[in-house]
Amino acid sequence: MSEKASDILIRSLSPTGWASVASKQDIDRLEHATHLELRAAMSDLRTEMHIELAGLRTEMNDRVTEVRAEMNAGFTALRKELHEQTNRIFLGLMAMNTLMMSVAVAAFKFL
Repeated sequence: MSEKASDILIRSLSPTGWASVASKQDIDRLEHATHLELRAAMSDLRTEMHIELAGLRTEMNDRVTEVRAEMNAGFTALRKELHEQTNRIFLGLMAMNTLMMSVAVAAFKFL
Protein backbone atom coordinates (compact mmCIF):
# COMPACT_ATOMS: atom_id res chain seq x y z
CA MET A 1 0.00 0.00 0.00
CA SER A 2 1.36 3.42 -0.83
CA GLU A 3 2.04 6.05 1.79
CA LYS A 4 -0.69 8.27 0.40
CA ALA A 5 -3.27 5.45 0.58
CA SER A 6 -2.26 4.58 4.13
CA ASP A 7 -2.60 8.26 5.18
CA ILE A 8 -6.10 8.36 3.71
CA LEU A 9 -6.99 5.12 5.49
CA ILE A 10 -5.66 6.35 8.84
CA ARG A 11 -7.53 9.67 8.51
CA SER A 12 -10.80 7.87 7.71
CA LEU A 13 -10.61 5.70 10.84
CA SER A 14 -12.32 7.05 13.93
CA PRO A 15 -9.97 8.16 16.71
CA THR A 16 -10.62 5.40 19.27
CA GLY A 17 -8.31 3.54 21.59
CA TRP A 18 -7.89 -0.12 22.42
CA ALA A 19 -10.64 0.19 25.03
CA SER A 20 -13.14 0.39 22.18
CA VAL A 21 -12.00 -2.90 20.66
CA ALA A 22 -13.95 -5.95 21.81
CA SER A 23 -12.05 -8.89 23.23
CA LYS A 24 -12.96 -12.55 22.84
CA GLN A 25 -14.22 -12.51 26.44
CA ASP A 26 -16.46 -9.54 25.64
CA ILE A 27 -17.90 -11.37 22.66
CA ASP A 28 -18.38 -14.57 24.70
CA ARG A 29 -20.19 -12.62 27.46
CA LEU A 30 -22.37 -10.88 24.88
CA GLU A 31 -23.14 -14.23 23.22
CA HIS A 32 -24.08 -15.75 26.58
CA ALA A 33 -26.27 -12.77 27.52
CA THR A 34 -27.94 -12.83 24.10
CA HIS A 35 -28.51 -16.57 24.42
CA LEU A 36 -30.15 -16.11 27.83
CA GLU A 37 -32.34 -13.28 26.54
CA LEU A 38 -33.37 -15.33 23.54
CA ARG A 39 -34.23 -18.34 25.71
CA ALA A 40 -36.30 -16.13 28.03
CA ALA A 41 -38.11 -14.56 25.07
CA MET A 42 -38.81 -18.01 23.58
CA SER A 43 -40.11 -19.24 26.94
CA ASP A 44 -42.40 -16.21 27.21
CA LEU A 45 -43.59 -16.77 23.66
CA ARG A 46 -44.24 -20.45 24.36
CA THR A 47 -46.25 -19.58 27.47
CA GLU A 48 -48.24 -16.95 25.60
CA MET A 49 -48.95 -19.38 22.76
CA HIS A 50 -50.14 -22.07 25.18
CA ILE A 51 -52.50 -19.58 26.80
CA GLU A 52 -53.79 -18.31 23.45
CA LEU A 53 -54.23 -21.84 22.07
CA ALA A 54 -56.09 -22.92 25.20
CA GLY A 55 -58.44 -19.97 24.74
CA LEU A 56 -58.84 -20.84 21.07
CA ARG A 57 -59.64 -24.47 21.93
CA THR A 58 -62.25 -23.34 24.44
CA GLU A 59 -63.79 -20.96 21.92
CA MET A 60 -63.83 -23.64 19.21
CA ASN A 61 -65.47 -26.13 21.58
CA ASP A 62 -68.11 -23.53 22.44
CA ARG A 63 -68.77 -22.87 18.74
CA VAL A 64 -68.99 -26.60 17.97
CA THR A 65 -71.47 -27.01 20.83
CA GLU A 66 -73.54 -24.12 19.44
CA VAL A 67 -73.51 -25.59 15.94
CA ARG A 68 -74.54 -29.00 17.27
CA ALA A 69 -77.41 -27.43 19.20
CA GLU A 70 -78.54 -25.54 16.08
CA MET A 71 -78.32 -28.71 13.99
CA ASN A 72 -80.28 -30.71 16.55
CA ALA A 73 -82.98 -28.02 16.61
CA GLY A 74 -83.06 -28.01 12.81
CA PHE A 75 -83.30 -31.79 12.60
CA THR A 76 -86.07 -31.82 15.21
CA ALA A 77 -88.04 -29.27 13.18
CA LEU A 78 -87.40 -31.28 9.99
CA ARG A 79 -88.59 -34.52 11.64
CA LYS A 80 -91.75 -32.74 12.81
CA GLU A 81 -92.44 -31.36 9.31
CA LEU A 82 -91.79 -34.75 7.70
CA HIS A 83 -94.09 -36.44 10.20
CA GLU A 84 -96.87 -33.92 9.52
CA GLN A 85 -96.37 -34.25 5.77
CA THR A 86 -96.44 -38.04 5.98
CA ASN A 87 -99.69 -37.88 7.94
CA ARG A 88 -101.24 -35.54 5.33
CA ILE A 89 -100.13 -37.81 2.48
CA PHE A 90 -101.42 -40.91 4.28
CA LEU A 91 -104.78 -39.27 5.00
CA GLY A 92 -104.97 -38.03 1.39
CA LEU A 93 -104.28 -41.54 0.09
CA MET A 94 -106.86 -43.01 2.45
CA ALA A 95 -109.43 -40.47 1.23
CA MET A 96 -108.60 -41.25 -2.41
CA ASN A 97 -108.77 -44.98 -1.70
CA THR A 98 -112.16 -44.54 -0.03
CA LEU A 99 -113.39 -42.46 -2.95
CA MET A 100 -112.15 -45.02 -5.48
CA MET A 101 -113.79 -47.85 -3.55
CA SER A 102 -117.03 -45.85 -3.39
CA VAL A 103 -116.89 -45.22 -7.15
CA ALA A 104 -116.13 -48.92 -7.78
CA VAL A 105 -119.04 -50.05 -5.55
CA ALA A 106 -121.40 -47.54 -7.21
CA ALA A 107 -120.27 -48.66 -10.67
CA PHE A 108 -120.72 -52.32 -9.70
CA LYS A 109 -124.23 -51.63 -8.42
CA PHE A 110 -125.06 -49.69 -11.56
CA LEU A 111 -124.08 -52.57 -13.77
